[in-house]
Amino acid sequence: MRHHVKKIKLKKGVDAKHGAVRKLISNFVRYGSIETTLSKAKILKSLIDRLVVKATEKSEAAKNVIMWYIAEKELVAKMFDVVGTSAGEKKGGFVSLSRTRIRVGDGAVLAKLTWTIPVVEEKKKTEKKEVLEKGKASEKKDQKKG
Repeated sequence: MRHHVKKIKLKKGVDAKHGAVRKLISNFVRYGSIETTLSKAKILKSLIDRLVVKATEKSEAAKNVIMWYIAEKELVAKMFDVVGTSAGEKKGGFVSLSRTRIRVGDGAVLAKLTWTIPVVEEKKKTEKKEVLEKGKASEKKDQKKG
């Protein structure tokens, strides 16, 4: 008997399931919340909790584990810099799952995943200054021409 074994399966092939899960994890890290079916959300919740614990370790082995799930380097850096530091000393419960609605087309139960910890990215102010300076320079050129 397999007592207390929590395993949720998708009815796809192994490669398709891994690809779908990796893409959902990347989108969740990028946008901070995601709405998907309940079975996929349950899979994502456990995986993201494990990845956040790895992000707090900040070792090369932990980076390799996270890179297996998230292929983009800027998202891996975000996991370590933003998510890992905001997680602090917590050991779990980084993601909350709430059921939102039933999809009209096929009747699937949809759920929304969000961070329970405050994950805040610092915006770069230098980009705005560069854009403003370029805009002012083009206005001056237009004034000289006219």
